[in-house]
Amino acid sequence: MKDTVILINSCDAYSDVWEPFFKILEKTWPEISNYRIVLNTETKQYRNQYFDIEVMNILPGKTPNIPWGERLLDVLGRLEEKYVIFLLEDFFFEEKVNHTLIEKYLTYLKNNQDIATLSLTSPMDSKELESYQKTSLYEEFAERGQKAYYKLNAGPGIWRKSALVEFTRATDNPWEWEFFGSMRTWFSNSKFYGLKQETEPVFKYDIEHGGAVHRGKWVGYKLDEIIEKYSLTINFSQRPIEYDWMVDEPKSTPIWLRLPSILKNRSKAFITICGSFLKYRLMRSR
Repeated sequence: MKDTVILINSCDAYSDVWEPFFKILEKTWPEISNYRIVLNTETKQYRNQYFDIEVMNILPGKTPNIPWGERLLDVLGRLEEKYVIFLLEDFFFEEKVNHTLIEKYLTYLKNNQDIATLSLTSPMDSKELESYQKTSLYEEFAERGQKAYYKLNAGPGIWRKSALVEFTRATDNPWEWEFFGSMRTWFSNSKFYGLKQETEPVFKYDIEHGGAVHRGKWVGYKLDEIIEKYSLTINFSQRPIEYDWMVDEPKSTPIWLRLPSILKNRSKAFITICGSFLKYRLMRSR
């Protein structure tokens, strides 16, 4: 499809994950070759035997440590396509990707200009489920509430490229993008949809553990099974494996208790949010 691109958002530090990721893609999603495939990373190049991949690096003249958000915006600015299938490099799919559903959902996005994104993941917990509206235009999706958190998230999703650009700031790191970026959407008329719990998944992967890598370590849960299933070769000397991180993970502090430190340590992002608020208030008052 010439109007849709698959964007794998990555970085040089995860280059050891690329080969197993793309090998799994070749096994689970053969129709992927119908799309242009772009890998976003700082400086490294990559090729494989499965399909053509276009690597987009930081442009000459820029430092290699530019913020995550600036790098994403730079790549989006170089893409001609209107629609983006957004993936991360540690989504190790366990079953065949439902390509028919992807094509169907793309038509939803193309036929409704109000939609910013169709998130291809179901709600992770009761709080997220509460943010889903009771009614929806589509039987497979529920609309996220206006003030819902994580309307922007790095899970698999189909994006209108212009919306992805609109809600991303050059200063964002991934955490700021999901948290503060979601706040930016609160003042927008764009619609954000997520899969209902009962909807058949497009991508089946270890979403409960966040993917195949967590905090720089391989997530041991199911990894041995996936390695055997796809005959993967992984060098664990480059990245250690952790089997029990979920057990030892401390309970997270409620967001309202962390907000003062968040605002103190994320002043640039907070200023950006204030700017977005004023912008949309002015637009709505005209």
